[in-house]
Amino acid sequence: MTAQSLAVRMATLGLLALAFSGAAGAAPEAGGVSPHASAAVQSPERPSACSVQIAESRIDYGAQTAGQLALGADGHLYFARRVVPVIVTCATSQPIALRLVAPRGPGGAPRFANGGAIAVMLSEARLDGRPALLVNQRDPATPERQLLLEAGDLVRFRGADARGDGYMLSVLLTVAPRLSAAEGRVRDMTPVEAHIALDLVAVD
Repeated sequence: MTAQSLAVRMATLGLLALAFSGAAGAAPEAGGVSPHASAAVQSPERPSACSVQIAESRIDYGAQTAGQLALGADGHLYFARRVVPVIVTCATSQPIALRLVAPRGPGGAPRFANGGAIAVMLSEARLDGRPALLVNQRDPATPERQLLLEAGDLVRFRGADARGDGYMLSVLLTVAPRLSAAEGRVRDMTPVEAHIALDLVAVD
């Protein structure tokens, strides 16, 4: 296996490090969090015959106050969704699988700050240019066109070939972080950060 990182950090495929940090030189704003949110993606391990590309290696939400975020019915503060195309190419046709690596937060989603979480979804997968279904190994009997992932989930892709063999996989990665209301009530600009990794895993 060859390690590759993407920084929410991505070395070439790192997704999802959301970092809230006060912008340098900016004045604190009372009653709000001023996050500088960045998402980095990492792909630390992948089949050695494959390579990974991601459209952007960092998601940056800039400095924001709590009042600029969407307040959900659950009391959480929501950042805008971001969509990042991911492409895996292999020298030989083989099964391709991705694992979401991140600290677990509420409901199993990747943790964001202390009480928040990041919704991570994979969708619109294509193997060698043809539509493919996504199979979460937690429920392998139910292939889906899109999957909302928990930390640690392993996803395989099923095309015309039941094994899911292919030379190239393209898939959309959507991330949507949320912050607890309590964490949005700080008076000073507060760094908030989270990191997740999408690992390309060799499977049989």
